[in-house]
Amino acid sequence: FSIIVLTSAISLVSAAILPRLSALADSNRDEFRNLWGTGLRYTLIIGQGVGMSISWLAPWLIHLLYGVEFTAATPLLRVLGIVATLPFINRYLWDVLIALGEQKSIFLSAIVSALATLLCGLFVIPIWGVYGAAATAIIREVCQLCVLGYFAFRCAPAIRWQEAVWAPVGAALTMLFILIFVQVQHLSDMYALFMLPFGILLYLAALLFTNGIQRRELAGWSKRLAVLAVIAGSAGLLVHPQTALAAQSCPSAYQALDANGDGRAEALQIAAHFSPAAQDQITVYFSADQTDARPADRSCWTDYVDFIDETWVFDADANGDANLIIYFARAGNAVTAELYDDQDGDNAVTYAVQDNRVVIGETLPKTRRAATWSVRIVAPAGWWVRPGDGDAMRANYNLNLYVNGNIEAVFGTSQFADLLQNDADVDFEIQVYDVDDDGHPEYDLRFLPALPRLRG
Repeated sequence: FSIIVLTSAISLVSAAILPRLSALADSNRDEFRNLWGTGLRYTLIIGQGVGMSISWLAPWLIHLLYGVEFTAATPLLRVLGIVATLPFINRYLWDVLIALGEQKSIFLSAIVSALATLLCGLFVIPIWGVYGAAATAIIREVCQLCVLGYFAFRCAPAIRWQEAVWAPVGAALTMLFILIFVQVQHLSDMYALFMLPFGILLYLAALLFTNGIQRRELAGWSKRLAVLAVIAGSAGLLVHPQTALAAQSCPSAYQALDANGDGRAEALQIAAHFSPAAQDQITVYFSADQTDARPADRSCWTDYVDFIDETWVFDADANGDANLIIYFARAGNAVTAELYDDQDGDNAVTYAVQDNRVVIGETLPKTRRAATWSVRIVAPAGWWVRPGDGDAMRANYNLNLYVNGNIEAVFGTSQFADLLQNDADVDFEIQVYDVDDDGHPEYDLRFLPALPRLRG
């Protein structure tokens, strides 16, 4: 939402013509009409351009400013970007009403928007969560626009507002329609920066074609927007340089472990942060036949791993205890991941390393039998998928999950509790499907292979 706040800050540029509007309000109504119509047109040109650009660049902006962990907010930013024009218009109408001495109208608009925000906070946000918060922001701006627009067009000299409105809207939609086919989230950050001037030129061409700007104005607008593109690109590099230069850096500190001194890495220790303030560690053990292909002098830990024939030991707080162990393997054309977690209640997974193999020593508290995996994940087509030619690889969410043991649920009979145990028998099967390979699963199917006999 800070990006939307930034657009509100940019909208303050409309205050530059406030002194001139105030001077003309009583002295020259014709000049006031011309200036207020031109100001509305320019406000829409800037607002629509910024709003549509935010919507188009939403995946890149989220990744650049906040990191990949906030990727789920991309759809929200796309919607908020499209309506980011509203703060520009509202701020400009605010200045027009100030010039006309209509402060009461501004106060009324503030009351209406505050009431709308309060009602949405009570009824919309609790139901829809973050989507409700986004809807609240939109509703607030729309309510304020209705009130400010009503008083501005009633009190100010009449203008041909259709020309001021439709040309920028049409140009912005044209720009978005063309650029939407450029999948920024699949491309590098530097590519997105280079695409920004192209988008600006495309917007100018669409404005010229729809008579949103005149030819004599084109030179001035080109210079201003070119400067804006350079500033935006430079700011992006300064705000998050490690993201823009990701290809030249390693995301986490690591140490390759060469126990026998043969120049090959038998294991890998990676510094991790399972929570923002935590200092955690992941140790990756490679199978014997893989160490030959892993020299110990690679530039980043990502160059060592391929999630096949590897055992990952997750150690929260780096205290030497394993909290989760994952064994990656290949099964025919598919790849698998077997997850082992705590079964005896000591908040750790017991294990030992023998000849660079991780041997699970976890036992079940009641039977003292050796515990098996709790979840087995099968990726029939591999862990990664390339959605289309030229697209970057992304996680493949077409998965089959097999659950062995209890899960967080409430069941009505004790027979289910007896059934759901870590006993090497699959208790649940979950099939996840990402039909269009966009990184967001569309649906999953859940199966209970065996049902207990219920008491009547």
